[in-house]
Amino acid sequence: MNEENYRDAVEDMSLRGTFVKGVNLGVAKGFIKEVAYNSRAKEDIIMTCVNRPSLKSKVVIYPRAFDYEFHPNYEDFRCTLVHHEGFHASRKDTRGSVRPYMDAEGTIFIELMAEFRAIRNQINNFNERNSEHYKLRVIQKRDKLLRQIEMIRA
Repeated sequence: MNEENYRDAVEDMSLRGTFVKGVNLGVAKGFIKEVAYNSRAKEDIIMTCVNRPSLKSKVVIYPRAFDYEFHPNYEDFRCTLVHHEGFHASRKDTRGSVRPYMDAEGTIFIELMAEFRAIRNQINNFNERNSEHYKLRVIQKRDKLLRQIEMIRA
């Protein structure tokens, strides 16, 4: 897959299932068995890793992953899939990293440390093809998680 395929999938929802199956998983290939598209929106969830004990994981991609606000280009999309969700798959991140916590808006954070590690891996794998917008968004997400972790540890 490439930038043109990504742009086509952004514009034409019927191409997304085929597109996500064709993304080069690179280093995550050994940990991800399947990538699937689910057209039913899951609010703000863009991708999720479904870990299976002792088996390769499945990554589910939701419509918001094809929003230019999240992924302005193909390399941004691929970075989230390979270096964020792929990291979760490689670690079999499941539970117990940080005790459950609910913020003032009622958002529950159960796996803050697992999410922080995945974001750190994402940042460590940025390259010159990632957009500045994407890099800034991911760094801001990391910083927000760090503040939440600090609140819990305080």
